[in-house]
Amino acid sequence: YDDDDLVRLVRRAFPDLSAAVARMRAQIERVDMARYALLYLHGGVYADADITLLSLPLLRCAFSAAELTLPWEKSRMIGQSIMLARAPRNPFWAELARELVGRYNPACYEVENTGPNAVTRAVSKLCRGRAGSVKRLTLHRGLLDGPVAIHRMTGTWRGAASRARIKGKLGCTPELLPNCLSTPCLGYMQACGCNMTFAARLAAGLPRNFALRRCRANE
Repeated sequence: YDDDDLVRLVRRAFPDLSAAVARMRAQIERVDMARYALLYLHGGVYADADITLLSLPLLRCAFSAAELTLPWEKSRMIGQSIMLARAPRNPFWAELARELVGRYNPACYEVENTGPNAVTRAVSKLCRGRAGSVKRLTLHRGLLDGPVAIHRMTGTWRGAASRARIKGKLGCTPELLPNCLSTPCLGYMQACGCNMTFAARLAAGLPRNFALRRCRANE
């Protein structure tokens, strides 16, 4: 697929949202929406070009272990640079896309609109609303910093305006991310590369900080 295919993909997957996606300010926002459309239409594995696969057996394990798997990023964020969908037409992608389009603000940093920050907030909201599709979402803490894959985070799409938007300089103050995610709506994978001990991770040269922050009963 190339840039000319982005809106066509969204039109096939989410026809009622395609006009709004076509009007999005930044190309990377349409890229984000197209990746959700692709997974809705076909299922499978989506990965950014700067994702390096470390273990095909662990990836196959994660793919078969859950219906939908997204990466847990930076200890408090749901990532979308690599995503696994065991089957096409899962309603989660349509609910996610609708939520992102509904909250879209062209003044905001792209990551706040359609990227990991936006996905994290959307899942938190859908989870609180007990959306049926979110109950089938599993988070995996080994997809971005090993042992399954590494995200190089090149960020080549960011320009000066994007960097200014990160700091809220162009009319959009970034919102705080949720402090936690509700466990009744989400699963946390405990195998397929997720269950490495601290000692094993350190020996492999992987980051120490991989704790999952789960909501308490009163949150």
